[in-house]
This record gives sequence, structure tokens and C-alpha cells, in this order.
Amino acid sequence: KSTLLSSLSEDEPVDTFTISYPKLELATNSDQYKLVMDIITRLLFYVDPKKKELADRCENKRFELDLSNVVDQRTPVMEKQLAVREQLDLVRSLDREAYSLLQDMDVLLEQRMAIFSNATSGVLSDTDMINMAEVEEALAGVQQ
Repeated sequence: KSTLLSSLSEDEPVDTFTISYPKLELATNSDQYKLVMDIITRLLFYVDPKKKELADRCENKRFELDLSNVVDQRTPVMEKQLAVREQLDLVRSLDREAYSLLQDMDVLLEQRMAIFSNATSGVLSDTDMINMAEVEEALAGVQQ
């Protein structure tokens, strides 16, 4: 400690750093210190590579926008807004078409249910007639 303080007070450049902890003692020159600090910083402040790439892309985009003119920015923004509006119109038209198809399906389902209901009631009346005829024949056979 005293060597470091004395060299600092003399305004001489320091080429060795010493860090003393109760269980850690480290002595390095400036290049080694930078390397160790880089490693420690990377370990302590780990950043996911995907997040770092996204942050770098955002920073690059901000830098591009800072360098470009406001008029230069207007055209790409308007093109993207137009593309979004076209996609929104497409989604809305598909939504209306789907709603229309569902309505048509409901009408067809009701028609099919009515036809099925009429057909089943006709079948039931036919089977009732056959059963009545069988009962009449059976009664006629018993009376003889």
C-alpha cells in the first residue's frame, strides 16, 4: 500500500497494481490488469449472445437514424405504414369472409336438421304403419 501511495504522490506512472484481500493477493502490470478486469467483467455481467446481438442491431439502427436526415426517414416509415395498413385490410376482409361462411354454415345446418327431422318422422310413421298391420294380423289370427 505504501509503495502505491508514494508512487501516486510523486506523479509517476504506475506499471503494477496490487490488490490485497484477506485471502486474495494479486499483483499485475497494466496489460494483465486489463485482461483480468475484462474476464471478471464478462463473468459478472454476462449478456446472452442473442440479447447482445439485438442490442447491437438496435444501437446500429439508432446510429443510422441519427446520421440520416428526417426527410430520408419519412419514406421508409411511410412504406412500412402502408404495408401494415394493407395487411390489416387483408386480415379484416378475411375476418368478414369467415363470418359470412359461418353464417352460411348455420343456415345450411338448420336446413339439414329440418330435412333430417322430416325424414325421421316419416320413417317413424312408416314403422308405426307396419307395426299396426302386424298387430292387426296377429289379432285376426287369434280371433279365428
